[in-house]
Amino acid sequence: MMNPSKSIRLRHIALAVILAIAAVCFYAIFTVVNGLSDRLDTAEDHASSSSATAADAVSRAKVLEAQVKQLGGTPAVSVPTKPSTTLDNPYVPVPGPAGRDGRDGRSITGPPGESITGPPGDSVTGPQGAVGPAGSAGKDGTDGKDGRSITSTSCQSDGTWLITYSDDTTQTVDGPCRIVLPPE
Repeated sequence: MMNPSKSIRLRHIALAVILAIAAVCFYAIFTVVNGLSDRLDTAEDHASSSSATAADAVSRAKVLEAQVKQLGGTPAVSVPTKPSTTLDNPYVPVPGPAGRDGRDGRSITGPPGESITGPPGDSVTGPQGAVGPAGSAGKDGTDGKDGRSITSTSCQSDGTWLITYSDDTTQTVDGPCRIVLPPE
């Protein structure tokens, strides 16, 4: 048989565990319900603002449709009779005015890259190629200066030749210019 004080202590522990489980369950249910409530409020706000925006878009679209028809054209998009208010498609497909320009972006310059110089490549000289075809004949050159010519030759009394050139220079050349006959 169990001791009565031990039995009471076990009952107190069991009660504490049950209360702790109940508190955790209550907190979880409260968090889920509170989150759903916030989501429903946000959805309602979104639906009402989307509905107002959609109604404004429909009225602008009707004005544009009337202007296109007045100019003799056919509108490319049909305007719905009332704006869509479903949460999966709260917008009416009507182009709105152009938005304002965004802010300029920031310019970010990174650190300079590492400079890598590779080793020099091998120097390779290929074999001599075949001789190509002969080229065309070149132009004739200009005439050169006249050379020096012999203007006269004379045999001197000593048996040498005296040669006179066109530039008035002279030269004596050894050699017999006379045949000396032996005495008879």
